[in-house]
Amino acid sequence: LPRISPDGRFATVTVREDDPDVWVIDLTRKTLTRLTTERGEDESAVWSADSTRVTFASTRDGRRETLWKPADGSGPEQVLFASPRHHHLAGWSPDGELLLTEDGMPTGWDLMTASMKTKEVKPLLEDRFSKEGAQISPDGRWLAYSSNESGRAEIYVRGFFGQGGRTSVSSDGGTEAR
Repeated sequence: LPRISPDGRFATVTVREDDPDVWVIDLTRKTLTRLTTERGEDESAVWSADSTRVTFASTRDGRRETLWKPADGSGPEQVLFASPRHHHLAGWSPDGELLLTEDGMPTGWDLMTASMKTKEVKPLLEDRFSKEGAQISPDGRWLAYSSNESGRAEIYVRGFFGQGGRTSVSSDGGTEAR
């Protein structure tokens, strides 16, 4: 899934060959540059709010971690969080304090938040249904995601921190809400 930077100048993609890596596309120059080079699986990259860093999920040598790196490749990777499970990144809150992740559980995918202040990872939405393709609204108030609770994937919207109920906004299936 390509992710466009907030400033609209770049996008990230995961190139999946024998060693998945994150690449940055310069949309103006139409060039492609490899951002990650370490052996292992690097994927589901998301942009920082200021478009200067790329955050990605990584599985290397049995370690599952969330890392970030300057988008221009000018500095080293930095580990933000370790994870006991396979996970995908959904995006940052607009203030850059919370990272929304999709963590693989035995029943499917649950939504979690990772705090930059406390370094804690906490459940946001967890139940027996799979929740994927999540997106935080630009103002940080809303959360859109896909859930299979109806028997097929549908898009739901709710307050990011659970205020109020959820509303189904699709009627014939849906994934990857944006």
